This record gives sequence, structure tokens and C-alpha cells, in this order.
Amino acid sequence: MVELRDFYDEIYNCLQCGFCLAKCPVHREERVEPVLARGQMNLARALLDGELKPSRKMEELFYMCQLCTQCTEGCPSNVHTANVMIAARAELAKHRPIPFVKKLIFNAMKNPGKMSTLVKLGALGQSLFFKKKENMCHERIPVLFGSDRLLPRLSGRSLFDQLPEVVKVRDARMRVAYFTGCFTTYVDNEVGHAVLRTLTRNGIEVVVPKKQQCCGIPILAHGDLQGGLSLLRRNIELLAGLDVDYIVVDCTSCGSTLTELPEVFLKDAGEEFAAKAEKVKGKLYEVTEFLAEVAGFDKELGELGLKVTYHVPCHRNWSQVDGIRSGPRKLMEAIPGVTLVEMKEPEWCCGAAGSHMLTHYELASRIRDRKLVDIASTGADLVMSPCPGCRMHIKDGLNQKKMHQDTIHPIQILDKAYEAAAPREMKKAN
Repeated sequence: MVELRDFYDEIYNCLQCGFCLAKCPVHREERVEPVLARGQMNLARALLDGELKPSRKMEELFYMCQLCTQCTEGCPSNVHTANVMIAARAELAKHRPIPFVKKLIFNAMKNPGKMSTLVKLGALGQSLFFKKKENMCHERIPVLFGSDRLLPRLSGRSLFDQLPEVVKVRDARMRVAYFTGCFTTYVDNEVGHAVLRTLTRNGIEVVVPKKQQCCGIPILAHGDLQGGLSLLRRNIELLAGLDVDYIVVDCTSCGSTLTELPEVFLKDAGEEFAAKAEKVKGKLYEVTEFLAEVAGFDKELGELGLKVTYHVPCHRNWSQVDGIRSGPRKLMEAIPGVTLVEMKEPEWCCGAAGSHMLTHYELASRIRDRKLVDIASTGADLVMSPCPGCRMHIKDGLNQKKMHQDTIHPIQILDKAYEAAAPREMKKAN
């Protein structure tokens, strides 16, 4: 299995030039060298060379990194800091064991039955101690999080329990597999239904493999390299074996994990697996990008009357087109009555970074404040993003700042436009 020492050359490729200064959202807030990509490379090198021993302070610094990959975009040496940090956290886990609660959650994530049970228990607990607010919730009595902080509202039923494994359409023009990801499967089911409605509306048969599991990134990000890679490998094996033309995701982090990490962390898995991983990588698209750039979409769309702005997620550069920049925008341009108003910095990190917003909420909130100011300047009604973590974190911030905007997946806006078009089509038919 790949270890931190396998990244030795990558660590030493860091030129110490400081280009990452302009890109790192954490350094923008903390203003200390060790949280910067350059500083993180120096810590990793010192750990490898034995100059520093594993410690609580080192662990704190390594976990400050959001794994957002912004620094790599600006790096002249193309150093992949996020990959080095995943390996560094796994190295630390050998000396500083992963906390019990995390282990409990990770073990459930490795087992679909346990995961489903854990989510159902969590949903029951939320119904008792939390108050619903749209597709999120907040504490009835502020004990742990505070009454203003919004958290994801767990679904009582897995998306897999609501769908057949194959959603058929008459005279299908293509067949795709849909990797739903944990958030859509266990939290925001409506995104999954919107994906299925829009794909089938466009003559695309959809396979929803029920043996799929978490992509593995939440577990990898917390030092359990073996556990996270076992999930990643199983998903690649599953997806590669399906008889489909393409694979779509609605979560950009899932897409990044499935396409970018196998060649880095599973490079010793053999030629047969490498071929399967490459096959999956060649077929996989974010769903809005897929419709806009590959499959095409029915432009019989109803008028919505919305002003929308686009938050481009950090995990974007795995995209086969242009970093998921144009796909969602092209869909919006096609919908009557939708005005797309751009932020000044649509690609600046919102601070979510998956579970980082849970473990480092105060820092994540400070990073988010910059994004909220940008959103406010647009006057938009909706903030769209194909990243569930971004949507959740931004929505929490909008709520706390008493801003009127809401967050949404761009595929849901397209779905609404198709729904708005239906009465017009019925009227024509009559």
C-alpha cells in the first residue's frame, strides 16, 4: 500500500516559491506559514527525514489543510498537496490512533447495511432533538451546535430503497450508471430524483447500482488509508463491470475521488485494475456537464423567473471538459427567465471542504464570510453548486447572516424548468 515515503519526490518538488500564498483559503485567514502548502511540505519532509516526531501539534497542522486543491492550481511544479496530506495523516495514524467515534462511523461507512441503520437512527434522533428547516435542521435546544447553525437533515429512507436498480425509458438513446454518493443517498434524496427525472426526460436509461458504497474520501481524509482505499477499489470494480455508455455523478468530490485517486493510491493494484480505473475515468462526468457537453438536452423548457449565481466547487479539475465551469452555465443560459449573475470570485473556496467544516467550523465560517459577501453583491435568488458540502455550508452561512438566498444543485433548476414546461406541452396537445 502507498505510504508517505512514496511521495518523497513530490514533496521535494516544492520550489518554496510561495505561489500558493494567493491560493490557500486557510492561510488567507490564519496568516501562519505551517498551514500553507509550502509549510505543509516542509512538515511532511521533516517527518519523513526524522527531524520531527509525530505529535499532537503536527496532527493539528496537517488537519488544517482542507484538501481543496486550490494550491495545486497555482503551483508551477504541480505539487499535489492534498495527496501528500492524505498520506501524511495516514502516517500519523500509525502513531496517533484515529478517535473511537470516527472509527465507529468509518466502520459503518464500509458496510452498506450498517450505514443505512446508522443513518436511520440518526434521522430518528434528529426528529426528537432537532427542528426541520427546509432540507436541513437545527437544534431545538442549543446544546452542541447552537440554534442558528443548520445541519444536514438525514433522510429516513435511503435513495436505494426508493428506486429500482434500472430506470428504463422507451427507445433509450444511451445508458448511464449513476453514482449517487453518500449525501444524495442518505441526506438530500431530492437531488437524486431530479437527476433521474432529467436524464430519463432526455431519453437516457439509468442504472443505479445498489452495491455502490461511499467513494472513500471522507475516510481517506481522516487517516484510514486502508479502509478508504478498499471502498474506492470496490467502487471501481463495480462501475467498470457495468454495461453502460457513461457514468454520472452529482457530487464533484465523488468524481474527483473516483477519477484521480486510483492512479495515485492504488498504483500497485496491478495492470488489470489499472485498466478498469482508466475505463471508469474515461466514462465519468458530472451530470450537468454530461448533459450540456456530451449527451445534449431537450430545450423545451418552461420559464422560471430566477436570478442565479454559480459557486464553482474546488474539486473540479478532474473534469474531462473544463473543470465543470461551462456545463452548469450552459444549462442556465438555455432556461427562459433564468438570469445568471456572476460573482467576482466564483471559484474561491467557500470553506466547506467536506467534514472539515464540522471539525474546524470557526475557521470554515471565516473562509465562508468572503463568499457570502460575494453572493450578496450579485443580488441572486439562488446559489447553485454541484457540491453538496458547499451547498450545505453556504446555506448555513446564508441563514446565520439572515440573507434571503437559498442553495441548489444546478440539475434541480433544469428539473424545475422541465416541470414548468409540462403544462405548456399539455396545452399544446389539447
